[in-house]
Amino acid sequence: MEKPKVIVLYNKLFHYRIPVWNILARKCDLTVAYSDGDGKIPERIGCDFKTMYLPVRRYFHKFVVQKAKIRKLVKEYDAVIAYGDIAWLKYSTLPWFSKTKVVFHSLGVSASYDKGYDSHHEWDGIRKFFYSKANALAFYTHFPIDKYEKMGIPREKMFEAPNTVEVHPVKDALEKDSILFVGTLYRQKGLQSVLDSYLELRDVENLPKFRIVGKGPDYEPIHQWIEDHKMGDIIEMMGAIYNIDEKTRIYLGLQTSVSRSLTIGAGASFSFYEGLPFFIVDTNHTFTYRDSTVRLFNTFTLTDDTTTAKVLNVHFDLNYKYADMLKLGCNVDYNLYLLSKNVLKPWYQPALTVQFNAQYILLKKFVFKLDFYVSAFAYQPDFTTGKAVGIKPIFDFDFGFEYLWSKRFSIFADLNNFPCQRNRVYYDYPNHRINALVGIKYCFGGESVKK
Repeated sequence: MEKPKVIVLYNKLFHYRIPVWNILARKCDLTVAYSDGDGKIPERIGCDFKTMYLPVRRYFHKFVVQKAKIRKLVKEYDAVIAYGDIAWLKYSTLPWFSKTKVVFHSLGVSASYDKGYDSHHEWDGIRKFFYSKANALAFYTHFPIDKYEKMGIPREKMFEAPNTVEVHPVKDALEKDSILFVGTLYRQKGLQSVLDSYLELRDVENLPKFRIVGKGPDYEPIHQWIEDHKMGDIIEMMGAIYNIDEKTRIYLGLQTSVSRSLTIGAGASFSFYEGLPFFIVDTNHTFTYRDSTVRLFNTFTLTDDTTTAKVLNVHFDLNYKYADMLKLGCNVDYNLYLLSKNVLKPWYQPALTVQFNAQYILLKKFVFKLDFYVSAFAYQPDFTTGKAVGIKPIFDFDFGFEYLWSKRFSIFADLNNFPCQRNRVYYDYPNHRINALVGIKYCFGGESVKK
């Protein structure tokens, strides 16, 4: 029996969706078309389906139109699973005057990092108009099903297809002694309620450790909350994990409170990477222009380790807080890269970084800030000699002042790069010398200006 032909029209080839599409490909002749990115399939990701790249044009930073004739394309398939953002105009209008079965896969409501989930309803009517034309709707959660049923869309054409990631089977049974949160950190996720629960239960014996993987707008507030409540022994922030090529990471660390005001932390990790990439600036690249050879001095080139790279990181941090007036912090990181012979050095990556920050609040109105930064032992390639050349260490500190007029309004002034050095922070491009930034802040809604 011939398998049905199905095409998925999506915005991006997300690595965490590929395992789901691979399962779908067992049941049908599947093609996945995507538009965001450069059209290259990520390396070391196995796709058991055909792929297709569809370039787009964007209008008014919102609306997206594919350059290809999408209606003509989908006539070759029995069914279409389309990205359900109504701003993708050729996708959202597919159900009109089409015999091909169309399924929209979508969050279903308005949401973003700075807006609440389903807190804005201006587009609900338009979204319902487009969705009602589709043969079926697949939402990330059950919430939109109830919402659109009340708006008149038949319940039997709506389904829940939760966002998920592939979980590999565990060979050996492990003791489960922790709770893991993975995701972008913003207040709409409701993570604060979990933190408050841990605060109430902190004296309970054998309380499982709470590990938070991810970054976002609320990373620093959550980190500060953990420090303020001395919860670092049972709540661990692990940062973001973006690199899917990181094979193994071994971590050992310790954080302790010397007193109510002083906390000290230290740790070390040893990571193994497959094909660790480094971007470099090729100053020796040439091209031919009108029968003349022209040398470029700013061509980006990618080089990667051809074996399994090993990275050792040693970290130390010290934080002091006095009431709500004074905050002092110091962070030190040392990185040692063990690379193959085809990569001489970890280009542009400093071996040592030291950061110090201080904040003093006077009369709950005047905020003074000082940031100090040192970066050293980084290298760049010399394409003339083929050797590694050391980059001058970076020494920088900034001053900041802010006047809190009210809970929502403040005036600030920042003086950056006070040593007046043209540091080559990013791939041999020098930054500005001493510079200043003056402005105002106003927080809308119920938020207050963050100190």
